[in-house]
Amino acid sequence: MQVNTFYANLIKELLEIFPKLKEYKRKYFANDLEELNLLLSEVDEETILVIDGLDHIERIYRFSNMGEETPHVEIEILSAINE
Repeated sequence: MQVNTFYANLIKELLEIFPKLKEYKRKYFANDLEELNLLLSEVDEETILVIDGLDHIERIYRFSNMGEETPHVEIEILSAINE
């Protein structure tokens, strides 16, 4: 999964849970950290993001690529979460 896809999935779910956030979305196709943070800043109730499956990235990649190291793209997702 690419980082922009990761952001797109989070944004999509936020908009499903908080439909009023659609009025704050600035860019139609924006799927980046800036857009995600903008939407999160408009949530008016305490919210916890649970990102499931991160522990599977390394295992799944190694299984599908016969033991090669985790690609930079997957590591970017982990880095993006820390931002």
